[in-house]
Amino acid sequence: MSGPGGELTQHQGREYHVVVSGTLTFQVGFETYELEPGDSIVFDSTEPHMIVNRGEGPAYMYSWISGRRREGLHGHSIG
Repeated sequence: MSGPGGELTQHQGREYHVVVSGTLTFQVGFETYELEPGDSIVFDSTEPHMIVNRGEGPAYMYSWISGRRREGLHGHSIG
């Protein structure tokens, strides 16, 4: 999950994610997207968002954020 306690989060920057394995649910604003291996998503990080693994096993993705200040960065696993 992104965000502590399964809450929506927002911050400066733009996020890029590519799912490598498993299935991940991305909530961005009022929209929800189910991404599978090979799917990608890009969004403005100031939009409230959350990433959840609703599958039975681990999910892996490549992620990067551009335009975010270094202070306050947090790492999260989606498992």
